[in-house]
Amino acid sequence: MVKFENVSMRYGPGLEAPSKVSFEINRGELVFLTGHLGAGKSTVLRLVLALETCSSGNLLVAGKPIKGLSKSELALHLRQIGAVFQVALPLQIAEFPCREIKRRVRAALDKVGLLHKETFSPAHLPGGEQQQVDIARAVVNRPRIILADEPTGNLDPELSVDVLTVFEQFSAVGVSILIASHDGALLSQFGHRTLSLDHGKLSPHD
Repeated sequence: MVKFENVSMRYGPGLEAPSKVSFEINRGELVFLTGHLGAGKSTVLRLVLALETCSSGNLLVAGKPIKGLSKSELALHLRQIGAVFQVALPLQIAEFPCREIKRRVRAALDKVGLLHKETFSPAHLPGGEQQQVDIARAVVNRPRIILADEPTGNLDPELSVDVLTVFEQFSAVGVSILIASHDGALLSQFGHRTLSLDHGKLSPHD
């Protein structure tokens, strides 16, 4: 579903993060991406979303290169990716009918156990439930790919496990997931492939 081929993002002379990164995420696979602050984790996610364009290398999503997408192609590209947005925003961008938007938003909130709080503002929810809303935002458009940047930040260990377990449920039904996190101890509790970035360079480990 997602394939990086020697992808680099250059910010200045001698400064690249990521730097010549190559990896592939298959359909229904959940992959963790770790690394220190500034290693390039968030940039990797932004590249997949086409919010940034790589300086060199090739990046393919669902078998198609995303460099140089037209406006209409970019819209189609974004419809297959789930990220953190206001719950209904991805559907509004995709121009779904209002009735369909409401149905899908309710289904997404139900999936993460928050249907009973659909009228609440996320700002008024506890930290763990706010993170569940973030997941609902990511899945409301029924994406083929989910990208998550530090989804367990500021959560206690029990809630962090719960959040990652929800992501596992989506990968089990064929969604490809890339999660960026610095919490190595948490990730080690789950048996998924982990990619580590160190000053932009990638080193896979099991």
